[in-house]
Amino acid sequence: MLALDSGCVYASQTKRWASGIIRRMRHVLVVMVVLLVAAPLLAQQPAADVIDKINREAGLEMKFRTPAAEYASLALKPVGVSEVAGHKAVRYSLSANGLTATETYSLMTWDLGEKEPTVFLKGLKADAKGALRCGAEECSGGSAGAEVVIALTGMSGQPRRFVLSDSKKAVAMGEVVPFPATSTDGGCSIEAVLLSRNAEGVLILAKGFEPNEKLDLATIAFGELSKTDGQAEANGTYMSMLLPYVEGHAEGTTTMSLTGMKCRPTTTFRWGAYKEE
Repeated sequence: MLALDSGCVYASQTKRWASGIIRRMRHVLVVMVVLLVAAPLLAQQPAADVIDKINREAGLEMKFRTPAAEYASLALKPVGVSEVAGHKAVRYSLSANGLTATETYSLMTWDLGEKEPTVFLKGLKADAKGALRCGAEECSGGSAGAEVVIALTGMSGQPRRFVLSDSKKAVAMGEVVPFPATSTDGGCSIEAVLLSRNAEGVLILAKGFEPNEKLDLATIAFGELSKTDGQAEANGTYMSMLLPYVEGHAEGTTTMSLTGMKCRPTTTFRWGAYKEE
């Protein structure tokens, strides 16, 4: 759920900028090996179309985390907390380098499971520091030029993605996880990133391990422990995907840990029913 502090309003969907981003995504899409560490607990092996959908979402996630050089990084800075419809929300301002005061911008959201972005705010302006501000036509209950501040809710580990465009093309991309499912231990970190609103697939990102070291992976769900092996990359990072669903359960909580020579970071996330914080 998104809410506005500045009084700007929603607009209709658009396909104009999505195709270019998706075309370029193929260059960064890593075909993941789905980590079935909970395989004995799964009701059935995932269908090929499910794997394809999750892989696509994983590629899109990495595209937003590391935008191509042609896109500026859209920064979301936390400026406070609030409550929206009974759920916790984090409030953010937005900015990007390279924006001009004479251009008019549109802010789009690209939520999990969506094939293309949706226009959220239009008629935006940028100040001298690149901060987004409302244009005269898009603000109500406040003066023109008010700083855009959005309030974001979500599940633990749910990314919120945004694309900023001018009148011709997308110019910046960025995302934020308002309630990250992450932890650190001994200089290592692990993060679980949802790849669908119900966590049908979860991207596991970790770093800080020794180059190419062997890792022990473990998951626990409903008291059942499953283990498998993994290996860090040459730069000490580790990435894989997890299908957390457990036979006989429509929803639940999974805890995953990665054990290396010097650390054991652990993360916990919910799956099944969509429940915002």
